[in-house]
Amino acid sequence: MRKVLLKTAILSVIISSITAVLGLIGYIPGLGVLGSIQDEFIPMAPSTAISFLILNLIILILPHVDWKRRNTLIGCFFAIFVSLFGILETFDAFLGTDLNLENLLIPSVGTLGSIPIARMSPSTGFLFFIAGLATFSLIFLRFKKEKSSKLMHLAGVLGALTILIALIFFLAYIYGTPLLYGQGSLVPMALTTAFGFLMLGVGLFASSDKKSFPLRFIAQSNTYAQLLRIFLPLSIIAVLSGSVVTIFIQLFSNVNAAFISATIVVLVAGVTGLVINWASKIIGESIDEEQTKRKNIEVLLQETIYHTELYKDIFAHDINNILQNILSANHVIGTSLEKDTRQGNKEIIGMMNIIKEQVDRGRKLTSNVRRLTQIEEQKLSLKSIDILKILKDSIQFLQNSNQNKKINILIDSFQDTLYLQANELIQDLFENILINAIKHNNDGIIEISIKISKEIQNKDNYCKIEFNDNGLGIEDERKLTIFERASFNKTTRNGMGLGLSLVKKIVDSFRGKIWVEDRIKGEYPKGSKFIILLPMKGISR
Repeated sequence: MRKVLLKTAILSVIISSITAVLGLIGYIPGLGVLGSIQDEFIPMAPSTAISFLILNLIILILPHVDWKRRNTLIGCFFAIFVSLFGILETFDAFLGTDLNLENLLIPSVGTLGSIPIARMSPSTGFLFFIAGLATFSLIFLRFKKEKSSKLMHLAGVLGALTILIALIFFLAYIYGTPLLYGQGSLVPMALTTAFGFLMLGVGLFASSDKKSFPLRFIAQSNTYAQLLRIFLPLSIIAVLSGSVVTIFIQLFSNVNAAFISATIVVLVAGVTGLVINWASKIIGESIDEEQTKRKNIEVLLQETIYHTELYKDIFAHDINNILQNILSANHVIGTSLEKDTRQGNKEIIGMMNIIKEQVDRGRKLTSNVRRLTQIEEQKLSLKSIDILKILKDSIQFLQNSNQNKKINILIDSFQDTLYLQANELIQDLFENILINAIKHNNDGIIEISIKISKEIQNKDNYCKIEFNDNGLGIEDERKLTIFERASFNKTTRNGMGLGLSLVKKIVDSFRGKIWVEDRIKGEYPKGSKFIILLPMKGISR
């Protein structure tokens, strides 16, 4: 569509420029008909022709110029010059002065009755004022780095207004009743000028952005715009052609006007029917094609979803089987070596402990992937759960899994039982935070304190859970991204992996909030404080 609009703009301003050149040539003796079409019509003024050429040239080069400051200043100067020259001509008609110095710059070449020739019409001046502002808007729109919707719409509206006013004057000539004739010395708009403005207006309109008002109604790719692109020009052409044919037949024939009009109506109706049939076929095929594409995409999407689910299940199932086999073999070897106290066997046992640790990590990874998928697919609903019981179970599990470490975990809660709207993912939430607190801690004794209290934010009641640890802490710059998957640091042992990403997803699914602070403000190496807020709606006491 952009290329069509560009070609339309170029063709329109070229036609307008040719009309302007013919208007100038019309002042050569013997060629006056080129500027007026008929002897009884006023010809195009030289200042009008020059103004046309200036604006047409700007529109012609508009898409090909780099509109930086220098070029923008030059282009805007000429657009504003034409606009000011035109509006001053309009004021001259009311004030009886020569504000734009046209009388001084262009010599008089006589009159047509009482109408001076070679003078711009006040109505022409007003249209140049509008067209000049539209051209200025188009230039400045391209100068600005960010598109201004106001400038974009202004160019479109002024271009459309130029077309409408020019069309009124042009149709008045076509119907044999040109406007502003017989008004003393008031200069009417010439027929060639009206046609030139019609083409200039089309150029301005087509040069505005396809999202501008009112161009967007016909420039979009939807069915409404497609229909409008076909039937709006068809309606205009039908009215104009019918009027022109009627007038010409009446000039050169004595045939009854009613018969002529009726014949034209029948012909136009027949042509319109053929065009409607053609347009319906094209639009119908376009709609069918889009529907076919959409159905194909839906089929591909369903297949993709199916295969994704299949691969996810295969991955989780097979990885767990592999890990289980490794763990079983590791257990058998460990049992055989427990009775042997030689140093080499002790080292092997140490390596086997590492294998067991890695297997546990692999299992946790597959579990986290599955949990993330469940959250994103919203498969888990909320229900009333005693989160204190879940928290104590998680602590017991972590202590049993890390018997070789000294871990002290204390809970300080404002209630002995605490029911919130959650689901089984609350256990993953607690375990992942506790795992990180244990994993990223080099102290001989790992201290974790959990404080549970109530908090009100924006008149909403929350259960506040604070996990305080004496671990390695988190740098300030990482606190903002610690819950994102991209925050995983592959080059160090300090990466949080999917664990905290899962934590954030779970908290979001509970409509809660989570963030991290220093356990001691301003001293991040002395430990972290993870703070969770969970809504207390429906809490049971």
